[in-house]
Amino acid sequence: MPTLRRWIEQEYHTLTANGKTALVDAFEAFTRAYFDSDYAGVIANLPGLYELADALREPTWRLLTQYYEINAEIYWFGNLKRGLELATRSVVQAHDLLEAKAAPIYYIQEILLYAWLETDGPGYADDVLQAIDESVSTGLSADIGRRYKLLQSRCLAQGGAAKEAATLILSLLPDLDWPPGYIHSLRADALVLNERLPEALTSYRAALSDFEARGDQLEANGTRLSLGETLIQADRPDEGLTLGQKAHQAAQRLPNRLHRALAGKLIGRALAEMGDYGEAQAWYANAMDEIEGLGWSRTEATLSLEYVSLLKRAEVDRQSTEWKVGVLNARRLCDALRSDDLGEELNRLADG
Repeated sequence: MPTLRRWIEQEYHTLTANGKTALVDAFEAFTRAYFDSDYAGVIANLPGLYELADALREPTWRLLTQYYEINAEIYWFGNLKRGLELATRSVVQAHDLLEAKAAPIYYIQEILLYAWLETDGPGYADDVLQAIDESVSTGLSADIGRRYKLLQSRCLAQGGAAKEAATLILSLLPDLDWPPGYIHSLRADALVLNERLPEALTSYRAALSDFEARGDQLEANGTRLSLGETLIQADRPDEGLTLGQKAHQAAQRLPNRLHRALAGKLIGRALAEMGDYGEAQAWYANAMDEIEGLGWSRTEATLSLEYVSLLKRAEVDRQSTEWKVGVLNARRLCDALRSDDLGEELNRLADG
């Protein structure tokens, strides 16, 4: 995040000139722990950093600290609900505290827009695209512009324009000065959108190897999940099952509850493709328990819909409590979304 880093370093000079080097030192230690993925250290130091920013009457630095907390809540701990609440509040505070084109505004808005997409991508894609257009019209630095174009590609993919999204992602890769694992992972995402699954598998494996070599455990496990889903999509469910089991084992040691849910779903999906419907149902049920209350509304609704589809494939009696509860739960979750495609799919499943 070079633009944000430059802005922070410029502001450090102001703090130092005003005799507030304690805040500089504390924030530097905090961000080092953050980028070292020191989960416990970051959380332990949050209250002290907030207190110091308040004591020195530096609300901008409380806001910046909150930005890192939002990232931690969503991507470290899988708590989208909490992250979305903080991001919404932060965007309002940022526009109150900062100049219109100050770098932190773009980063804080970016994470809010991602949170909207993660809540319900098809439901929010048009709103996010509009927000991107408004931001781009104000003029962005090159690195922020690329971040917003990646955000735009996510909107396009969620809106059904997979080929266009893939083309945009691939066009950005040569200019991204990011660690190789992220580049390989983005390339794999684009290849999946283009239905070039064998090449996508190669890129996901390259990403996984790089993340493991760097010790980036959360990123490595996220890549295992993507790799496993792509293996199943490529009609290789036995290999997908192995990846799902590895991802689930790793998730038990990591703080991200969403990973545990997605790994359970991956295992269940692989088992279903292999004809083991009973065991698959148990894994799906566990996944739905794990994700409940975390705010990943569309992912949760999709899980419930896949569970109903699994019950149908297993030829569960439609008069049974199991079927009725499954459909009722899916109906509740699908109806809560802005988008209506999953609700329509549920109608087809329930009526067919």
